[in-house]
Amino acid sequence: MIGPGAHRSWHSSPANRFVVILSSTPQQAHTRTDDPRRTYTASSKLRVIPSAPFRTRIHSKPALSPAPSQGMLQLKSNPSLTGLTRELGHIKRLSTPVPLRRRQPLQMKKAIVNWVTNKKRALLTSVLASSETLYGFLDKELNLSMQEVERPPVPTQLSPLNAVGLKVNLSSDNLVDGRNRKNSLETDRKSKKSRAGGSRPTTKAALEKVPFKEACRNRDWLPRAKEQLTKDWHKALRLSNGLTLDTDSPYTYTYFLGKGNNHPLVKACFKARGWTRVTDEEVMGTVNLVWTQSKVKWLFKGYPVAKLATHTLQPPKSLVVTCSVRIFPKNATDNKGKLVDVKGLGYDLVTQSASFVQTCPTLALSPVLLRTHNKLEHNYHLTNKKTLFMSLRTYCDLTNCDLFAFIPITFHIKEGLNDPEFHRFLEYFHKIAKAKETSEEDKRNIWIIKPGENTNRGTGITVCGTLEQIKAEISSYAICSVTGQKRTFILQKYIENPLLINKRKFDIRCYALATSINGILQGYFYPEGYLRTSCKEFSLKDVGNRYIHLTNDAVQKYAEEYGKFEAGNKMSYTDLQRYLDAHVGGLSVQGDLLPQIRNLVKSTFMATFAKLDAAGRQLSFEILGYDFLVDAGGKVWLIEVNTNPCLELSSPLLARIIPAMLDNALRIAVDPYFPDTGRRPGTSMTGEALPENRFELVFSSLVEGAALRADLGTHFTTLQSFDPALQDMPDEDEIEDEDDQSEEGC
Repeated sequence: MIGPGAHRSWHSSPANRFVVILSSTPQQAHTRTDDPRRTYTASSKLRVIPSAPFRTRIHSKPALSPAPSQGMLQLKSNPSLTGLTRELGHIKRLSTPVPLRRRQPLQMKKAIVNWVTNKKRALLTSVLASSETLYGFLDKELNLSMQEVERPPVPTQLSPLNAVGLKVNLSSDNLVDGRNRKNSLETDRKSKKSRAGGSRPTTKAALEKVPFKEACRNRDWLPRAKEQLTKDWHKALRLSNGLTLDTDSPYTYTYFLGKGNNHPLVKACFKARGWTRVTDEEVMGTVNLVWTQSKVKWLFKGYPVAKLATHTLQPPKSLVVTCSVRIFPKNATDNKGKLVDVKGLGYDLVTQSASFVQTCPTLALSPVLLRTHNKLEHNYHLTNKKTLFMSLRTYCDLTNCDLFAFIPITFHIKEGLNDPEFHRFLEYFHKIAKAKETSEEDKRNIWIIKPGENTNRGTGITVCGTLEQIKAEISSYAICSVTGQKRTFILQKYIENPLLINKRKFDIRCYALATSINGILQGYFYPEGYLRTSCKEFSLKDVGNRYIHLTNDAVQKYAEEYGKFEAGNKMSYTDLQRYLDAHVGGLSVQGDLLPQIRNLVKSTFMATFAKLDAAGRQLSFEILGYDFLVDAGGKVWLIEVNTNPCLELSSPLLARIIPAMLDNALRIAVDPYFPDTGRRPGTSMTGEALPENRFELVFSSLVEGAALRADLGTHFTTLQSFDPALQDMPDEDEIEDEDDQSEEGC
């Protein structure tokens, strides 16, 4: 039964054909139950009628249920669904009779996607929006994620399909949200039930959510979910940097890997991504990525810079990476499927951060032409002891912050004993000595001396207990053996009351990631780190014993007790918390220490972001190692930042933390811009079923940086300025002996 005003397309000759009918009113969807050509409808009045031969072939069990009064398309989970999908074809023009030829499932999927992108996609969107069950059908039968179907904005007028006499319902109720029942349909159901004498309220039950760890056991769901999550995660990261990729074609990327600092681990990370290693240094400038311990400065001259100095921000809106692929349990009684809760994957640490903003894409990149280095061009402003102190001091002066709330009391001595800064140190030294004379506390006045440049791994660091020792140390190293220039010194107050664990001193090693992409600098904090313990019990009586006061691996590994108390002298946060609960009380690692560490990391980015990559390269990044010390009162102090943190797996704890951190960093800084479509997406060297994230976005030059620029006004140029002579200064990781290259930043 087809009422007047309906358009009919009938093909009855060969078997396995269908009738497609677009009706103008819901009433025209009704047919007699004894009609051999039963009618099926959707909210858009689209009806697909199987021919009699097809109906016979499936043993009189149609794949679609007869149309209910409200015109909803209902799909049942039965064996005939597979046959139905193979029969469906590509409808080129709905106004012209076109037979639906036999198609394979893959061709069927492509046909639907093509249908969406043509001028009839508004009609399909209305169909998809009307039925919750259709999502489950497509997910299960076609492996098609509904997130791939882009929903158009609400139209202001009817579709041009009306030109051929078709009244297609394209109201905003059908297009606003395809996954929720519309108010109009709810009103119709309520009115019909009221007429029938029913008073029971109608509410839509929320779909059950399954934890992602449980869903990972489903082999059918996992690969589809991994592809969709990886795609959305990469898109969110590119969106925050104003980038798009001009192609998704598969490429084979090349990288150069220098030796040292556990380079086999780095090699394994890129091997899991399908990259090809190049060992010839002469072609270093032509590979996609260069990974070395020391910064290769000449590389940056050939790297392009971002063309735009400003970026247009999109209107503020929440961006949540969710899984649109539903899971269908084996013994499920319905075909709606279940949603999967992926909050535990950690994407919200970036997309829900206050530092995350979405920008309008300003640059389309070709991945095969991208070039990057694992170092920032001017990283020494952050990783050099002298320039870090200078950057923090300038930042605190401009923002009226207390510099020595970040670091212990510090003096930078440039001209030896005649330097005015050294005279200020003498005044402060005598002030402390006089105060201790009138108190009952320890009368010692201990300071630590660090070379201002060209040193790491504890080299040149001395703990001094008397003024005579301090003067002798500053006078003995007047000239730097590497540069031939005058050596400067960092003279810092030693923390005499450190928090101890089992009567031994420790410090905390944490990781951070800095990315400079399209002129936008972002800073990420990795929440999991470890403790580096000393081998000897703490005592201020023997300030010359390096095994008591310096916790660097490069120092402690030569002690006889190394590894006696902990494997590799390393402890986890859990070990520390267990000790605090038993012996200290009232101090929490997660609640007290890590928030302080996170804020200190953010402050270092605030102080240096304008200088780390002043040119604004298209793509560069760096993994940083931060060292902190905790005093007996629970206050955290910043000690230093390392440009080449140790990646050696010297203990089971590090074997768990470092590979996961490194792989996670590459997911943020490399994978979104070098998509490898030739492999299974989301491949993880660490064996994770789904790509996880633990880095938290704590700084963006478009958010915190822009706010600081606005607050400082013309004074912001002071934060940007630096001594040009520092550009030629050797990095602290360039002066070590060849035999020690695997211990940088340890």
